[in-house]
Amino acid sequence: MAIYYVATDGSDSGVGNSDDPFRTINHALNSGLEPGDEVVVRPGTYNEQVNINAGGSAAGNVTLRSEVPGEALIRPPSSAYNAVSINDNYVTIDGFDITGNGGDGIEANDVHHIEVLNNIAHDSGESGIQFNWSEFIRVEGNTTYGNASDGWFSGISIYQNRNITGDTETEGFRTVIKDNVSYDNITQTGQHTDGNGIIIDDFQSTQTDGFPNYTFPTLVENNLVYQNGGKGVQVVWSDNVTVKNNTAWHNNQDDQNSGTWRGEISNSQSSDNTFVNNIAVADPSVNSNNTAIDSTSYGGYTNDNVTWSNNLTFNGTPGQASVRTDGGNAGPTEANGNLLGVNPEFVNPGVNFALAGDSPAINAGTDSFGLPENDLDGGARVVDGAVDLGPYEEGSGGSGGGGSQPEPEPEPTNAAPNAQDDEAGTTTAGESLTIQAGALLQNDGDPDDDSLTITDVSSGNGGSVEMNDNGAIVFTPSASASGETSFNYTVSDGNGGTDNASVTVDTTAADDGGTDGGGSDGGSTGGSDGGDTGGTDDGDTGGSDGGDTGGSDGDDDSADNSGGDGETFSLWDEGATPETITDPDGKSVELGLEFTAKEDATLDAVRFYKSADNTGVQHVSLWNSDGELVARTDADNLTSEGWQEVAFDTAVDLEAGETYTASYFTESGKYSVSEEYFTGSSNEGPISIGENAGVYAYTNSADDAPSQTYKASNYWIDLVVDQGGSSDVSPDSGSSSDVIGEADTVTVQQSGPDQWHQVSFGQELDDPAVVMSTMTSNGAQPEIVRVRNVTDTGFEFQMDEWDYQDGSHVSETLSWVAVEAGTHTLEDGRTVTAGHGSGDGGWSDVSFDGAFGDTPAVFAQVSGDENGRAVTERVDGVSSDGFKVSMSDQEAANGSVSGEAFDWIAVDTGGRASNGSMAGVKGGVNDTWSDLGFEDSFANDEFAFLADMQTTNGGNPATLEVASIESDQAELRVREETSNDAETFHVEESVGYAGMDVGQIVAAKSDADDAMA
Repeated sequence: MAIYYVATDGSDSGVGNSDDPFRTINHALNSGLEPGDEVVVRPGTYNEQVNINAGGSAAGNVTLRSEVPGEALIRPPSSAYNAVSINDNYVTIDGFDITGNGGDGIEANDVHHIEVLNNIAHDSGESGIQFNWSEFIRVEGNTTYGNASDGWFSGISIYQNRNITGDTETEGFRTVIKDNVSYDNITQTGQHTDGNGIIIDDFQSTQTDGFPNYTFPTLVENNLVYQNGGKGVQVVWSDNVTVKNNTAWHNNQDDQNSGTWRGEISNSQSSDNTFVNNIAVADPSVNSNNTAIDSTSYGGYTNDNVTWSNNLTFNGTPGQASVRTDGGNAGPTEANGNLLGVNPEFVNPGVNFALAGDSPAINAGTDSFGLPENDLDGGARVVDGAVDLGPYEEGSGGSGGGGSQPEPEPEPTNAAPNAQDDEAGTTTAGESLTIQAGALLQNDGDPDDDSLTITDVSSGNGGSVEMNDNGAIVFTPSASASGETSFNYTVSDGNGGTDNASVTVDTTAADDGGTDGGGSDGGSTGGSDGGDTGGTDDGDTGGSDGGDTGGSDGDDDSADNSGGDGETFSLWDEGATPETITDPDGKSVELGLEFTAKEDATLDAVRFYKSADNTGVQHVSLWNSDGELVARTDADNLTSEGWQEVAFDTAVDLEAGETYTASYFTESGKYSVSEEYFTGSSNEGPISIGENAGVYAYTNSADDAPSQTYKASNYWIDLVVDQGGSSDVSPDSGSSSDVIGEADTVTVQQSGPDQWHQVSFGQELDDPAVVMSTMTSNGAQPEIVRVRNVTDTGFEFQMDEWDYQDGSHVSETLSWVAVEAGTHTLEDGRTVTAGHGSGDGGWSDVSFDGAFGDTPAVFAQVSGDENGRAVTERVDGVSSDGFKVSMSDQEAANGSVSGEAFDWIAVDTGGRASNGSMAGVKGGVNDTWSDLGFEDSFANDEFAFLADMQTTNGGNPATLEVASIESDQAELRVREETSNDAETFHVEESVGYAGMDVGQIVAAKSDADDAMA
């Protein structure tokens, strides 16, 4: 058995042992683990979405364990969905503090022999712990709270167990949910149907055809569930379940749930189940339907062979049984040892659920159905020869639960930071050297991942030191100093932890030949080994301006810049201003903007915003993707402050698909900046900009291409691009008659319903059809993409959530493809056809008019807004002759779909990603993620990707989701909406897909260019 270690101060280039740990959990999990291997994670915060893709075997689980329980925190990035996904068998995850964004804290699908132990899973939009279609599950010792905010989810949810191992011989409980505490899981948005503490859900597979009832035994024991929005323990559509020694107190707090079956412990539509030694205390003041127990059914179903033995019920009124039995079902009776309408006498209800010394629940249990090994606090389960009701045994020495608001974030012991010694360059005796604090902190670390600051400096050898008003350190060697001088500094983590380090400065004697020798120049840079590597000294400046790159709607473009023969493009107009006009950083620096040319063009000039204190600007430059200098010109005749424009002596050709960096160099620093600006990619006219497009390099020589990034900063460098084309291309080359379309991507977020976004084409297209697809699945809720107002110059679109949702949606990246109506032959010989149509809730036929010999991939798109609610299109019957389209709205909608316009594009399958265009069809895609591998890889980082269902095998409204797109692969799944019910299983569909490089779509000359009717 091998043990690998992960720590916040580790490195993924390390070996992963205790002395040289890895930095990320995923790297450790992908290090070729064998059965029985263990990944041990040290305290700290890990900002990653954890995917456990390689499990163990019957010989031993692969274990992911927090070295100190509760002190390794998994906090996925905002773009992630689940925090932890278990994707293979024989896995143990133990001891983490986990938050899951919009998805589940821990999710496992189609797996077996999984242990989820001693975790704190909280504040996730879906369930804290979620299993689907699995078996041999153990969920033990966990705490779940604050989950299920976004719909029909729960603290712990086990859904539709299936016999995926094929093992029919192993006896005993295959699913064990024990020793957990689950509270405050309450639905806030979406359907208010769940928010349970623990739910055993639909093992009968009533919501999914084709799967048998899963009747292998399940155990729910020794759990404390309280103040959840839904039921405490719910068993629904599930048989052969034992619920034993649990306490459920004051659940069903969500009064927006309109259901009337509101038992603390609930058995509905389920048979052959046993409920024994439980305590159920209802709170009817929230809703008069709240009861301690419900045993209910409908539609003629009867809960057969259900045992109720030695349970206690109470609703605040002594003598009221607080039991509901709709459907003619049997409930608990006093004859079976049940204590009905009896106060359990907790030590302090809602705070301490231990039994008081005079509690009637003491020794009131039975051992006829077996006993837990220990109570919830780990004490003896039997005292004085008999078992108590509920999870706590009086007299065993336990604490009894700890309160209605247990500490959600256990405070780990603070660890002191680790300050490392530095070398800070050179200066001359008697001349001050200013060093930014960030340069010194760059190589310092903290085990708890706390932010570090320098709080004090002290003189060391050969000079004096102080901190100025900007937080920078000013070291002044004595007039007689020579050689190595130094000072000390103290670093603090803000939580009481400190450490000290020494800084060495190479000082040249004042009378040493009078040479500059890098003295003043070197001094101005500060921190030669720190200032070049992180730019953290910029961290005090800037501030967020929303992360919008500007110009995306055409409002910020400046179309009248001089220097080219055609229309020119810039990102920002004269009115755009940085968040921080003057950054205090005074080091010499090359500042740049990285961009990719989407088409052949020429760069006439570089623009940049200059502060009045930025007095050292020398020249502007253009670099290629290899960091080689392409062009440079001196920056003359600059104004004191504001936008500057410096034209190259000769306009520079930009080649479509190539990446460049435009920059300017300043000796004085004091540049303008906005932090957290380039947080997403965007397409702006003839160029595209990626995340972290603002780059820099600290340098004195000005021969270093800027490539470092810091906090997604924008250093306000702009371009003047002549869109007339490359200077050495003849007017007839690449003429517009060969351009029949365009492909691109766009990243947007939606603050609410009816928010439309504008896309402009690079050049006019004749009667284009437009189709869009999502390329990410960041949001917790499914969304539709709707297009409208398609013209020759562009279109509008929105992410349109189903009407039962709130209409706001997190940032997603979408692809769009526009193709002129008609039939065209692509450069690789494949056929592409595009057109328009209209339809409603019925099926509308579309004919290809003989364009295809084989079945193509088809993509359809709603292209109007006639319906005042969310509507999507469904495709079926795809053949070489054509296909049919129908419009669909949410399942709970009232009324029929009105006539709606749609666009469509069909393309021959084949092609190659490496050549910039490919298409295909994949079968077997359902509601679980399905891997799609391309035959080879796209050469360019940016490409558009379309995907659409080619079949309508499932009757429920659904959309196709795409995720994890890379140059050679993607993931697909079908996502049903849940306006009418919570069931999301979907049968297998065929999916058409197509990818193409961003930019113009060029076709060979065709005689079939007439628009199709």
